[in-house]
Amino acid sequence: MQQSTNRPATPPDAAHTKRLQGCLPSYKTILKIEGAILIVVGIASLLLSWDFGLSLTWVGIGAIAFGGMSLVGGFSITRNFAYQQAQSVGPLNQVERAQAELKERGGQFEFLVLMLIVGILTIFLGFIASILTI
Repeated sequence: MQQSTNRPATPPDAAHTKRLQGCLPSYKTILKIEGAILIVVGIASLLLSWDFGLSLTWVGIGAIAFGGMSLVGGFSITRNFAYQQAQSVGPLNQVERAQAELKERGGQFEFLVLMLIVGILTIFLGFIASILTI
């Protein structure tokens, strides 16, 4: 006779939950960046007679592109051969270098997620502003 396997589902382990929370930015951070963007674009639109909704859309596209540059090196020199060679002869062993590289790469993905959320929200607000001004 087969036993019933109707057991309550086990919750995800704390390490997995913490890892997921670590890559999602805080809503306070998103609101601060979004507020700064709205203020700067609003002032620029008033002073330069730009369309506010269209300006927000372009700034959102720029935020997403800026976040994407964090994965390909962007403005940093971390992918330069001289930097890589200097890292290989440094005081860290191979495991410590790999852990440092993973931590740096994780930070780049966190920044990408933040800029992606900010960019999409800014584009959405730009569309709403364009619709409301028609």
